Amino acid sequence: MKKLYLLLLFFLTFNCFSIDNYVYDYENNKINVFLAEKNSNELKLGLEFFLDENWKIYWKYPGDTGLPPNLKMKGENNNYNINIKWPFPEQLYEEEINLTSRVYYNYVVLPTSIVFKELLDSSIKKLEFLLDFQICKEICIPVSETFFIDLPTEDYVNHQNIEKLKLFEAKVPKDIKSSKNIKTGNIIIDNNILIVDFEKKNQGEKLKDSKNNLIFLNNNIGTTRFLKEEEDNSKIYYFLSFDNSTEPLKNKSEIFLKINQKYYYWLTSNDIIFKNTINFNILIIILFAFIGGFILNFMPCVLPVLGIKINSFVKELNLKNNRSIKLGSFSIVLGIISTFLFFGIAASMLRYLGKSVGWGMQFQSSNFIMFLILILILFILNLLGFFEIKLPRIFTFFNQTKKDDKNVNMYLKNYFTGILSTLLATPCTAPFVGTAVSVALTQNFLFSILIFLFMAIGKSMPYLIFIVYPQIINFFPKPGKWFVYLKYFFAFLLMLTILWLVNILLSKENNLNENWEKFESTKINEYLSNGNSVFVDITAEWCLSCAVNKKLVLDQRDIQELFTKREIKTLRADWTNRDDAILKFLKTHNKYGIPFNIFYTPDNPKGFIFSEILTKNQVKNAINIYMSPK
Repeated sequence: MKKLYLLLLFFLTFNCFSIDNYVYDYENNKINVFLAEKNSNELKLGLEFFLDENWKIYWKYPGDTGLPPNLKMKGENNNYNINIKWPFPEQLYEEEINLTSRVYYNYVVLPTSIVFKELLDSSIKKLEFLLDFQICKEICIPVSETFFIDLPTEDYVNHQNIEKLKLFEAKVPKDIKSSKNIKTGNIIIDNNILIVDFEKKNQGEKLKDSKNNLIFLNNNIGTTRFLKEEEDNSKIYYFLSFDNSTEPLKNKSEIFLKINQKYYYWLTSNDIIFKNTINFNILIIILFAFIGGFILNFMPCVLPVLGIKINSFVKELNLKNNRSIKLGSFSIVLGIISTFLFFGIAASMLRYLGKSVGWGMQFQSSNFIMFLILILILFILNLLGFFEIKLPRIFTFFNQTKKDDKNVNMYLKNYFTGILSTLLATPCTAPFVGTAVSVALTQNFLFSILIFLFMAIGKSMPYLIFIVYPQIINFFPKPGKWFVYLKYFFAFLLMLTILWLVNILLSKENNLNENWEKFESTKINEYLSNGNSVFVDITAEWCLSCAVNKKLVLDQRDIQELFTKREIKTLRADWTNRDDAILKFLKTHNKYGIPFNIFYTPDNPKGFIFSEILTKNQVKNAINIYMSPK
């Protein structure tokens, strides 16, 4: 009977207005604004939305995307306050695009009160308003409509409209203190799982329901997603997940709860309880750091150093001494690990001092590049036999023989080889490295150091194999005349590295061509509001992975033709030299290194982030998924 009454009420309300009363009418989506009550200094209105199937509007806290309705009175007079009451929304999670949205479907009324600071002048016959909102289906349409409300000369009440307001005011969350079933409990964060619990006022009462839902808001964490609900005799628990890996501060949280068709809110300043459970996610990040470090050995920016590494191996052939092989490999490992740990400690200190840091930023310093060029020149001259790098006397004071002196000299050279190979690896964000570094640069000191340590261990793996199994050196060919030519080849690789560094040193911002606009973050929202999609490429002259992406994918004719055909705006940012605006943009996406590519559409203004190494299929698939076909 109750359902029949609501259905009847719906059709009655739908038909009690003529088409002329609608302030918006598009594809069977109609919006009406009605006056329910007027007194000396207050108006009670209803923003009434009739939405066609699968169309939606957004709640006041829309989630990852969308804009909620906003009502303003036109004119210069601002002696009034507008208060919209928001019924509890539907909360949706779209797994394919990883977005949470909070919306209304079908039919909804937003009860609205306008309180004037002074008595309404009886001579005012009508008021002009501006209603801004976004209505969405496969596409989102921004709407801005002006309308008038005719004012009765006397106090006024429309009982039918009052009943409609009451129907939806019942769905507006009330203070949880008014609940007869539950009272506030705890807020717990266990890694990226948020747990909110409530104590039952009536022990043993069954409150769990498939229609229950909870919305959690805190400025210091990302949008949450409702996972599940559990209960025992004394409490009911709500589990949510969130993507932001930065721990929230101890500040106010806003919680909205739907439980057994009752609606509550809880404004809490309770301290959030953090658990230190080591879960699968942390182990995954550590694994990513290890794999990423290992892959760095084979990235384009590290290939020139391959000559130094192989040369170190081949020199061990003359020793035929397992102990020397182990110590030589250990010295390289020590150089790699100490450099990575230095990066981790330095980054943590700079963050503590409020400075911005990113992966590969040292290549924005001309002094650093000139230092590397000098070191590489010395390595080439040493490799070709022009001079021998010898230890200062202080390092050889305790050595009893020339053989000891020679060995220690070799170990120190290997140590600096490890340092140099790590320095030259930093311009590249290899697969997995981007994820690991992004987490490391947002975590506490110990976890950051742990991530850098495992990245160092991954990069050291070729040498760790020689430490564990030095006999593997027997599989290498014996030194001979070919070794002289091999040294020339290694020297040639190092010369190419120097030319690359000189090019970085002399380069200006020359990454733009006629197909790319210069990046400005404000352009993204500007183009999205005009209905365009946007592709952003962050690159630099010192990033060889970026050069590979541009050469093989982004600047290819078929990809550029696809961008043009789909009317996609392309923005390119050059990070060759220091640019805090670019670093700030990267940080908003929890990234601290490049290559970085992101694709925005009006329906997905949060953007889709690509992996560090691009393929044409990745770009084409993203465009097909996030854009409607033309």
